[in-house]
Amino acid sequence: MLEILPASATAGRLLPAPVAVQAPTGSLRRSVLASWLLGLAFGISGAAASCVWLEYQVRASMPRVSEIDVYAALVDSTPITVTITVATERVERETTVDDVQRNLTLWRSMHLADWNNVPEPLRNRGLDNMFKRHRHVLMSPRQWDEMHARDWDLVPQPMRVVAYRQMVAFWAGYYDVGGRYGLPPRLVANTLAATQLELGTPIGGALHVAQATLASAKVPNRKQYAMLVTDGGETCNSDGPLPVVQSLAASGIDTFVIGFGAAVDAALLNDLACAGKTAKSFASSCTQSTSGWVASVPSTTHVYYDASDGPALKTALATITNDVCCGCNVPVN
Repeated sequence: MLEILPASATAGRLLPAPVAVQAPTGSLRRSVLASWLLGLAFGISGAAASCVWLEYQVRASMPRVSEIDVYAALVDSTPITVTITVATERVERETTVDDVQRNLTLWRSMHLADWNNVPEPLRNRGLDNMFKRHRHVLMSPRQWDEMHARDWDLVPQPMRVVAYRQMVAFWAGYYDVGGRYGLPPRLVANTLAATQLELGTPIGGALHVAQATLASAKVPNRKQYAMLVTDGGETCNSDGPLPVVQSLAASGIDTFVIGFGAAVDAALLNDLACAGKTAKSFASSCTQSTSGWVASVPSTTHVYYDASDGPALKTALATITNDVCCGCNVPVN
């Protein structure tokens, strides 16, 4: 049976007894805030003290290391004086070791003779870097076919010389130059390579190549000759040409000398003609020294062959050719 009680009877059962709540006083709030601030101050002081202590320990225990100069570590700025070739003149230039090893602009101004003045091992490092940078033009016939004159002007002169020798060896073999005459391709290539890409006049160097070539092609009981045609004097820092011609003469090789044009070194060519035993009026124009024959006439008297132009050069060549073949008449074209 469901009993319904009156509202007055349930009111006292549902409502809880009243509870007394006291709000915090102002002094208590201040105490709590002060305690919190004091703890924060102690924490900051402890952290600061720990930081000072740690810095002191680190400073006392670790050695002082000097600052590293990154530029000096990567770039050798040691000064050095080199020579560069301007037109046909060689002039000094102040530069750095790093430039000699890496600077392409400097490389383009330095010829083979300029590199002779660079001390080792710096010279080796510079040339090695140059070879690495220009490897693509040294051994690639396809690359040669694609290059024009202006492209070769941007290649340093030592690399042009190497590339030229490689071209001569490749094309001499490819086209069998001299094959119809029974000449070995290597001999032909070495002979052609004796003509170097050089803005100066390396007479001594060219004669050294000629001497080596003749020695490799020597045939018993067959006379050998060398011929020098030059339009100037020795301009490279190589061995002087006179000892080479004297050495050729000592081995039985006569050297004919032709001066082409008016800018030749007449005194030197006179000495070379006498040393090569082909001077005009040899008996009265030359005298023997301890190292070989030299000229005894002034430079105004030319005992070598003169050639002022193309026709004169042709005449000189014909004269020499006919003298060598014992008076026969050989046309020179």
